Amino acid sequence: MKENTGHIHSIRSSVIDAYFPEKLPDINNLLKTGKDGRVAIEVMTHLDNSVVRGISLHPPQGLARGDRVIDPGRRHEW
Repeated sequence: MKENTGHIHSIRSSVIDAYFPEKLPDINNLLKTGKDGRVAIEVMTHLDNSVVRGISLHPPQGLARGDRVIDPGRRHEW
């Protein structure tokens, strides 16, 4: 199965928008980015057909526009 990947479109404090060209991650999915996938982002909303907005659950220091984002297809469970 092909991995669903995108990239960071914008960063505003802990609010991160990510662009996914093929398939949007579901709401509440837990995305991974940053060095070794250590930064988790919970998808909060779909902004359009290719961009999601999420909240970083870890400090986003070191992230930059264009960084790879991976959608493992799992929801964040509270």
